[in-house]
Amino acid sequence: MTTTSRAGDSLKQIIQMSEQVGEMITHIATAATEQSSATEEINTNMDQIAKLVKESADGARESAKACQGLSGLALDLQKLVSNFRIEDGSGGSQDFRSASARARRSPPPGDRHGIRTMENIDKPPFSATSAHLGEPSRPLRLNIF
Repeated sequence: MTTTSRAGDSLKQIIQMSEQVGEMITHIATAATEQSSATEEINTNMDQIAKLVKESADGARESAKACQGLSGLALDLQKLVSNFRIEDGSGGSQDFRSASARARRSPPPGDRHGIRTMENIDKPPFSATSAHLGEPSRPLRLNIF
């Protein structure tokens, strides 16, 4: 009987250990499924990041292209504006660039640094008078050469 009881106890231990091993295998399978799901989610996120990086690079290229176009337009405008001359009524004239540069350095009273105030709200942002040139106000004539 001792041998039989030992054999029974051994079988009980084997069954108990088999159940523990089965539980461990179930935990391993669950963890593997979760890991696989997380890996798929990471892959999806990486694909989205790659797509956003490509779109951002495309946008940056388009912005650079637009800036180059805008720079060309600014140069063309500068060339056109350099053909303007301002006649100050006394027979003298000056090119538009130097007159507008002086106007930016000394804005007329009430128009501090191009800011619209209640005092000058009815006036256009740039009135064609010699006051913008730092001289007493008199009408100017704009000639295009």
